[in-house]
Amino acid sequence: MPTASAETESERTRLVLITGLSGSEKSVAANAFEDLGFYCVDNLPVGLLRLILADPEAHLGEVRQIAVVADLRSPGFAEAVPGLLAEIDRDRFDFVLLFLEASDTALLRRYSETRRSHPMGEGDRPVPEGIRREKELLAPLRAQADLLFDTSDWTVHDMRRAVIREFGPEVDGSAPLTVSIRRVKARMPGVSWAEIVARSPKPVTLDFSTGSFGSIARRTTRFD
Repeated sequence: MPTASAETESERTRLVLITGLSGSEKSVAANAFEDLGFYCVDNLPVGLLRLILADPEAHLGEVRQIAVVADLRSPGFAEAVPGLLAEIDRDRFDFVLLFLEASDTALLRRYSETRRSHPMGEGDRPVPEGIRREKELLAPLRAQADLLFDTSDWTVHDMRRAVIREFGPEVDGSAPLTVSIRRVKARMPGVSWAEIVARSPKPVTLDFSTGSFGSIARRTTRFD
């Protein structure tokens, strides 16, 4: 029978505030949260975030999992957010502040690849100077973070794995596993292989040595 504390926990709105350095792949993180069933909002102004925190039911309805990307693109963000976080009602929100960062080398490479201007690059300020200035402004917020992701060497798949690891469902034996199998011909006559795509929050082992896969070569595949 669920305890009163467990029932209270389930009633709280799960809110993840994704912030951090420009170029640290916050939008990639948001996509991973969306795959987990979170309602995601990118580049939310501080004023709207304040409204959601004040009355989540009025603005979110039945939504119980939300991930918000907010950063220095929103005017007044660095000044307003630390105080805003202190006012969060923890009885209503299961709140996590997720801060994304990356090395200067990685950030410079990403800006070079996209050829986008840095949000702190007003006037003739070069990208390296914009990165330095942004780090200074966000240092107090970084110190308040519940979780830090250093995405310097991460791929899209690394980000997805990290988000699932930290925010995905607990594996209790009933966690959903989706497996699609497509039989394809191998080069050896009479032998076919299976192309497998598996989605699961945790590592999964599939054994094709028995069952209805008689013509598939004996093999065990582990997905991490």
